[in-house]
Formats: sequence, structure tokens, C-alpha cells
Amino acid sequence: MKKIVLLITLAVIFLQVHAQNYPLLNPGFNPEITEPPAAAIEQRYITHTLYWERSALFIQPGERLTLTLRCNNWNASQPQPAFFLPEVPRGVILSSVPLSAGDRENGIILKLMLIPLTAEEFILPARVLQFNNIRFEIPSLVIRAAAR
Repeated sequence: MKKIVLLITLAVIFLQVHAQNYPLLNPGFNPEITEPPAAAIEQRYITHTLYWERSALFIQPGERLTLTLRCNNWNASQPQPAFFLPEVPRGVILSSVPLSAGDRENGIILKLMLIPLTAEEFILPARVLQFNNIRFEIPSLVIRAAAR
């Protein structure tokens, strides 16, 4: 008799622990759902909106202009500035400027040296980049290169 009571007690404990895995014991169980809903995935990402520091709207071909991409409340060493480099549009020289430790601490993500070669608009389109669980939203930038 004691063995039967012990077996029934063990069976009840087993079922209480494993009920979520058995559809007959757990009416809310759905074995076909294997991924979390999209809303749950979206909540895992941290989004930072970056901005271009105020720069000239007009520049002459051949002149140099430093462009600075900044993010408030950001002073991490990762990702590296090269992660944020845009594609280089035609008709310009665009190169990365090294950042100091102080620049990174002050939220500067990237510095670029722009030299337009022709009298055209320089356009960097808006982009969204992702690094691990962090999304970076980068706005577009338009600067007109005009001859005098």
C-alpha cells in the first residue's frame, strides 16, 4: 500500500513539473509555435538615432569639409568607426578621420573628410545598421558643391 501511495505521489509530481510539454495536460500548449512573436523580437533591440553635426550646406569643389556623425548617450568602443562608413558617391573623395579617445567619450561615432571634385550635390542616403542587438538609424545628408 505504501508503494502505491509513493508511486501515485511521484506521478503527480512528475505531471505537475512536465504538464506544459503535454498537450492533453495543458490546453494552452501549441507545439507548432517555435519562434517568439515578432513583437517580442523587436523589444530586444536598442535603437540609437544618430545625427550629422551641423555642417556647411554649400562647398566649392576642391575644398575640404569635415563631417561628424554623433550619437547622444553613446561612449562605447564597439562597433569601430569603420562599421559606419558609407559607400563613397561618385565625384567626391571621402575618407575616414581617426577618432581620439575623447571623441568617442563625447559620442562621436565617425568623422569623414569630404572633398568634392565636381559641382554636384553630395548625398549620403539614410541608413539603418545593426550591430548585435543595437540598431543605429543614420539620417541622410545633402551638401551642394557649387562653383563660384
